[in-house]
Amino acid sequence: MDFPSKTEIVLVGAGALLGAGLVQTIHSLHARPQKTNFEARLCCKNLAAAYAKNSRDNGETVIERIDFSPGRSSCLASTLTLAGKRHEVEKFSVVDVVSEERIFEASCNSADPKSKVFCGNGMDATIRKQRDAAFQNALESEKIAAGPVR
Repeated sequence: MDFPSKTEIVLVGAGALLGAGLVQTIHSLHARPQKTNFEARLCCKNLAAAYAKNSRDNGETVIERIDFSPGRSSCLASTLTLAGKRHEVEKFSVVDVVSEERIFEASCNSADPKSKVFCGNGMDATIRKQRDAAFQNALESEKIAAGPVR
């Protein structure tokens, strides 16, 4: 039975070390974007909380969704603002909380069933779906020239 030579042992050891180093490098490169995304999302959460607290909208602003948009290099928030004496006005928005640009905005009124913008009959659910789609589109797209607020 022949034992491996010193050269073979050194080559196997060097190969193992090289492989381990390569695996660690890949792991660290993979972890860096995750850490950056986590930090960006945490920053976005804090910015959105400050936006809701200091909102110029009349009423109570609730942040329903927050995320970082790499394409826009900014933080987006999906909001619901309840306004009026009895919170009868519901305003749904998508806002860039850094620039305070309103990407989407629509509202309905829950107090007047005869109103064109009555929240009943699924109108609030329809507006919410439109807002959620606008949020997703803004999240996935690059920042484009400002258009009309809907």
